[in-house]
Amino acid sequence: LVQQPRVLLVGGAVSLADQNAIAPILRAFLDGSLDDIMYGGRPVAYPPASRAVVWNASKPVLIGQLRRHDHVLTLESPQRAVLSTAGTAFASEPGAGGSGNSQPGPAMR
Repeated sequence: LVQQPRVLLVGGAVSLADQNAIAPILRAFLDGSLDDIMYGGRPVAYPPASRAVVWNASKPVLIGQLRRHDHVLTLESPQRAVLSTAGTAFASEPGAGGSGNSQPGPAMR
């Protein structure tokens, strides 16, 4: 599992520029295009459809980078979390529907 992860956990105190810069790498993990680089042609145990990324990023970065069909888990309180699509979660936010929201491809989960 460590050599061929199914889930990436990404977060920490990084700049907005770094948060935006990592988005294409996370998508490449999800769609399988990083596999040759990461695994050097070895067979991959987990197909791209079974992969997920848990990404803790600022709201402006998420609005700009997530696609409408990507999943967002919003922590509303210590006892309650809501799972929705980015299109629903950010529908009322200014700037929602950024460059990443309309492109097809694997969903950030």
